[in-house]
Amino acid sequence: ELVGTPYGQLLTELACAPSCICAYMAKLVELTLVLANSAMSQTVNLILFVARLAARVESSIALLMHHADGKLKSGGPLPGALPMTPQALAELRAGRKRLRKLFVEVDSWLDTWLEELHDLAQKAMQRAKDEEDEGDADDAQSMIDEYMRRCCNIHAHVLLMLRNISEDELEETHVSRLLCSLSFLSLHHTWNADHLDMPEPEIFEVYHHHRRGIVRWFERQQQHREYRRFNKCLQEVHSQFATIDSANAMDTAQFEWGAIGGDKHNA
Repeated sequence: ELVGTPYGQLLTELACAPSCICAYMAKLVELTLVLANSAMSQTVNLILFVARLAARVESSIALLMHHADGKLKSGGPLPGALPMTPQALAELRAGRKRLRKLFVEVDSWLDTWLEELHDLAQKAMQRAKDEEDEGDADDAQSMIDEYMRRCCNIHAHVLLMLRNISEDELEETHVSRLLCSLSFLSLHHTWNADHLDMPEPEIFEVYHHHRRGIVRWFERQQQHREYRRFNKCLQEVHSQFATIDSANAMDTAQFEWGAIGGDKHNA
C-alpha cells in the first residue's frame, strides 16, 4: 500500500515529498558543472548524462504541475490521482525554478563546447586541404567527422534542455536555440546510426511539442511588427547553413524579413 503505484516511483515521490528529490537533483547538477572544461575532456559525457537526468526529472515535475493546474488535455494521471498539497506544489514550482536557473549555466557550457568544436573542425578542414594536395587527407577527414558527431550530440542536448519550456515561456532566445539546433541536426546528423546519447525519437518529440508554439511566436512578432526580433532569430538560424569552411560561409547580417504590401501573410 505504501510503495505500490500505477504511476511509477518518481512521480509518486515528487507528488508526495518533492523537496528532497529537487534539492539533490539541483545539487548534483551544480557539482557536475564544477568538472566542466574542454569539449574534448572525458568529463563531458558525465555532464551530459546528468543534464539528461535533470531534464527528465524536470519533465516529471512539469507533468505534475500541469496535472495540478488541470492543463492536461489527455493522458497522464487520472483526475484526483496523485493528490498534492499546496505545500508540495509550491516545492515543485521552486524546484523547477532552481533547475531552470542551473540549465542556463549548462547551456552556457554547451555553447562554449560548440564554439570550440567548430574551431577545431575549421582547423581540421584546413589540414585536410593541405594533406589532400599531398594525397593523404583521411586522418583529417576522420577528425572532422568526429567533431561533427560531438556537435550533433551537444545540439541534441540543447533541445532536451528546452523540452519543458511552455508556450507561455517561449522567448526569442528559446525559439532561436530550438530552430538552430534542429537545423544543425537536419544538416549534419546521420540518423539511425546510434551517434547520439539519447533516443532519436526524443528529438522529434521536442520538435512536435514546440512547433505550434514557435509558429505562434513568429505570428505575434508579425502582428506587433517586431521585425527586429523576427529577423534576428532567422539570421541565427540561417547561420547554421554555413559550412565549416568559413571562406564559403553565408553572411546573414543583411537578411531581413517583413510583410510585403501591408499583408502580414506575405513574408
